[in-house]
Amino acid sequence: GRAVLCGAERMKFEQLKKISGGAFLHRYDITYSDEKNRRFTYEMVSRDPNLDSFEKLRAHRPDAVVMALTDRSGEHFVLIHEFRLELGRRICGLPGGLIDLGETPEEAVRREIREELDTRITVGELLHTVEWDYPRFHLTMHCFLCTVESGSLTLLEHEAARWLAPDELDSVQGLPADWEVIERLKQRYNNQR
Repeated sequence: GRAVLCGAERMKFEQLKKISGGAFLHRYDITYSDEKNRRFTYEMVSRDPNLDSFEKLRAHRPDAVVMALTDRSGEHFVLIHEFRLELGRRICGLPGGLIDLGETPEEAVRREIREELDTRITVGELLHTVEWDYPRFHLTMHCFLCTVESGSLTLLEHEAARWLAPDELDSVQGLPADWEVIERLKQRYNNQR
């Protein structure tokens, strides 16, 4: 097995076992042992249905998409309000999600906005790709400029959604990876003035 430094103790990877799988998410148990041969099992959820080794687990990198979604006038951006378990708080952020296997980033953008806000959009240019290291994983997140085609932002997964002008974007607390995109949006808007 491999030794993994976890806090002050060395942890040894024992096994990765798939517990269940659904249409989108798959649950795994990851078992480690410490220097005193005590075993610890951690739960993990992934979109990857084929994690079966420590090497695949270490190489696992979530790819995600977010959208800078504007109204038809192009003057306002939508931010969603949701509870994020990993942060233990509510945040405002850009709508988006993970790219499913076999899906292009543009297809993921269209699917995510239908799933989250029951809205049809036009996917425009790639604004920016964020490479962000969270404490437990690395995220590659592609941000596309998008415009509402039809729909009225029906909340299907989130607590709230609101339209903000570019100069209002600083007024909300969001995820760190989103702020890199928001800064790009503000620069782009200011350059167009």
